[in-house]
Amino acid sequence: VSQSRYATMVDAINAGRDLHAIMAEGVFGTPYATIVAEKDTNELIKTQRDGGKMINLSSQYRIGSKTFVEKAFEQYDKVLSLREAQHYLSSYKRTFPGIPAYWTSATKFAHAKGYAESFSCRRYYISNLDWSGEQSAINMPIQGSSADLMEYAVAAIARKFPELIFQITVHDSLSWLIPDHMDPNEVKAYANSIDYKSVYGI
Repeated sequence: VSQSRYATMVDAINAGRDLHAIMAEGVFGTPYATIVAEKDTNELIKTQRDGGKMINLSSQYRIGSKTFVEKAFEQYDKVLSLREAQHYLSSYKRTFPGIPAYWTSATKFAHAKGYAESFSCRRYYISNLDWSGEQSAINMPIQGSSADLMEYAVAAIARKFPELIFQITVHDSLSWLIPDHMDPNEVKAYANSIDYKSVYGI
C-alpha cells in the first residue's frame, strides 16, 4: 500500500476502514456498511467478506487466473471456475487500480536500474528480469521496506528504553523482555507513536 501510494487505499487504512469489506463490496455489490455490520452474524455476508479477503491477499502480485483457482482451493478451501477467478481478479484491479499501476512502475524501475530498492534505499539486484524477476522487483520494495520499519523500531526503542532486551521477531511482530517494574503499555504506546514519515518521507 505504502509503495503504491494509491490514495484511496491509503485513506481507507488511515480511516480504519475494512479493506476486505471494500473488496467484497466491489465484487458482490453488497453495501460496505452492511458487510461491516453483519460480517459476524450473517453467514452470507461473512462468506462475502471472506471472499474479499481471499482476493486481497491473493491478488497483490500479478497472480494469474489458473494460479488463483489453485490458491483459492489449497489455502481457502474455495472451489472456483476460471471465469469466476477472472472476474475476481478484474474486480480487484478495478477496486484498487493503484496496485496494478505500482506493478508497472516497480518493474519499469527494475528494468531501468537493474535492481529494486526499499524505503532506506537498500538495493536488491536482479540479474534476470523475466516474470519471476519482475515479481521480485514488485515484492522487494514491500518486504524490504517492512524490514526497514522494523529495524528502525528496534533501534528507536533501544534508545528510548535501554533496559529492555530485544527477544525475537516473528513474521510482523517484535518482542522484548520487559523488566517487572516497567509498564508494558508505556513501551507499546511509544512504539505506536514512532513517526516513520520523518525518517523515510513516506
